[in-house]
Amino acid sequence: MIDRVTGDGGLVSNSGATYDPGLMLIGHAQAGGTVTVFDGKNSLGTATAGAAGRWIFLTHDLDDGKHVFTAQATDADGNASEAGDRYTVAIVTQPLGPPTPPTIESVMDDVEPLAGVVGKRGATNDSHLVLSGKAEPNGRVELFDGDLGLGKALTDARGVWYFGVPAVKDGDHVFKATTTDASGNTSVLGSGYPVTLDTQPPSAPSIDAVTDDAGSVQGKVARQGRSDDALLVLSGKAEAGVTVDVFDGADRLGSALTDPAGQWRYATGALRNGVTYAFKAKAMDEAGNTAASDSYPVTIDTAWRRV
Repeated sequence: MIDRVTGDGGLVSNSGATYDPGLMLIGHAQAGGTVTVFDGKNSLGTATAGAAGRWIFLTHDLDDGKHVFTAQATDADGNASEAGDRYTVAIVTQPLGPPTPPTIESVMDDVEPLAGVVGKRGATNDSHLVLSGKAEPNGRVELFDGDLGLGKALTDARGVWYFGVPAVKDGDHVFKATTTDASGNTSVLGSGYPVTLDTQPPSAPSIDAVTDDAGSVQGKVARQGRSDDALLVLSGKAEAGVTVDVFDGADRLGSALTDPAGQWRYATGALRNGVTYAFKAKAMDEAGNTAASDSYPVTIDTAWRRV
């Protein structure tokens, strides 16, 4: 088995790259055995495992490109082992151009109620976002917020990387990244991923009216009043462009969107006779911040008649 490969620059990782065409392969096998080293299907030569089973093999100068090394041990009786695990190294003696800029493929928010992927130019209330994307395999990615460096992440063998953003302040942010490949070449900045951080709750919504439009008594139902209409209409105000969820206590009944003037309207489903409903409105902005109204209690009494 090949344990490690070294060049003039030191250890070369499996699937890594080096400028040195002449490499030292080090491994272990049965003591006294003969180890044959292969580059793909081509035999490069042999080495003898010492008393502790350690063997060392020096290659000749290899061509630029990808090399897949394996080792096979043969004991004194001529019994040959299967080839060990592959150790892949890219040799690059000629300078390469910069790698392709990395991509930021997702920005993740893990703060409820809108946990999940934040779209480009989207809003979030999570100040500790997780970025992920793709770049050159086995390289390094450096992340930026505008011109401000945030930190670095390593790419895996597939080129995938993840980065947890340090706490950022409310406002607009444009995340970008560069990548540095295994040979030390750095790309230009990749495309930006704009996101707005908003951790401030919206203005609390209001329930301005609960309207009865059926039966003998119609019109606005007073707070803590009664209604003979089992299908009520709630209306009020909130910030323009937010979603208003309507609740009975802790039970969500449905939702409505505010218009450009901040007005909202919600028609209930059939309500049960003899039950007091504690209506409440909760507004949620694009980033997931919420604010709630005061309760508006109404009792359904289909036999009620105003005296």
